[in-house]
Amino acid sequence: MMMDRGISTNLTGKVRACLGCSQIKALADFRRDGCENCPMLSMKGNITNVNECTTPNFRGVIALFNPSSSWISRWQRISEFKKGLYAMNVEGVLSDDCIREVEQNGRMYHEREESFKL
Repeated sequence: MMMDRGISTNLTGKVRACLGCSQIKALADFRRDGCENCPMLSMKGNITNVNECTTPNFRGVIALFNPSSSWISRWQRISEFKKGLYAMNVEGVLSDDCIREVEQNGRMYHEREESFKL
């Protein structure tokens, strides 16, 4: 179920965070839709890529409604991403091949295992 603002409210079952951007969605949503911020990771319809590019291990949740004007989105380096739920910290990193894909698509990859320093 999606809210009018495009944020999933159906987080029952297995919830995961994208290793590329820290977006949080249900496993089934990643499998069905992929990650809107990281289409270069080819998760849509590909459970292998979903498993490699997401993790169930994360801490903290940010509900992002207005990414471009939010101080927390700038601090977390997610101000260019879509509205949604995001993890503050994500355990794990993308593979070198996936990092290359992200960077070849014009985006800097940031590991998200620790909070960013101000």
